[in-house]
Amino acid sequence: MTMVTLGSLQFLNAQEQSNKPIPYLLNLKLDFGEIADSYNQIEILMIDSLAIQKNTIHKTTTSIQLDGRNDFKELGSTSKDSLVGYFLTDYVTKKTYEFDANKKFVGILNNTKELPELLFLKTDSALASIASKYVLKGDTLLADQKCKIAVYEAKENGESISQKAYISEEKKDGKLLNVLANSLEERFNGTCVAIDFHNMNNQMKTVHRIGLSFDRNVGPEERELANFFYDWFQKQ
Repeated sequence: MTMVTLGSLQFLNAQEQSNKPIPYLLNLKLDFGEIADSYNQIEILMIDSLAIQKNTIHKTTTSIQLDGRNDFKELGSTSKDSLVGYFLTDYVTKKTYEFDANKKFVGILNNTKELPELLFLKTDSALASIASKYVLKGDTLLADQKCKIAVYEAKENGESISQKAYISEEKKDGKLLNVLANSLEERFNGTCVAIDFHNMNNQMKTVHRIGLSFDRNVGPEERELANFFYDWFQKQ
């Protein structure tokens, strides 16, 4: 009787796991000169409409000693990222939840607060408001992918601003959510693989690029993390 009960529980547990959305990784590669190196690549764990990002702090420890002339001599330094907690953002309710390193709920964050960890953990509402103003300008190859070029141009506070989006003709799985450029993907029926942000100020032109990619190869640790937060959110 015990064996039957155990087998039934195992079956139900396996069935429950199979009914959950499959987690995946959204990778953002940044070419932003003014952003610290630690933010040049952001990895967001996605499951359904939920985005999970680790809240980490970067620490550098330097060892020094006095030499014979009473000058400081650096012996060496070590750097590491320490896990502080997690951020869970839902793109339906537009809310971000904060957890500590033990995955204990801390509170709900105000999404208007500028936190580096939440730099791209926001809806693409700003992009959605101008998505209809993007104009197709032709085709190109980007990283051996054939892409449509869509451009947005405007003037704000006397400054010329333009954005150039690269929309791959190769469509992604409809279950994958691009938290940065979903509006553009819906309008141009493709996968946004990069966006260039052009700014012109006093004749100085700067270009910042965000590259986007999806990765289905989620390891056991990430899968367990995604399932934990998915189950937590379902109970709210």
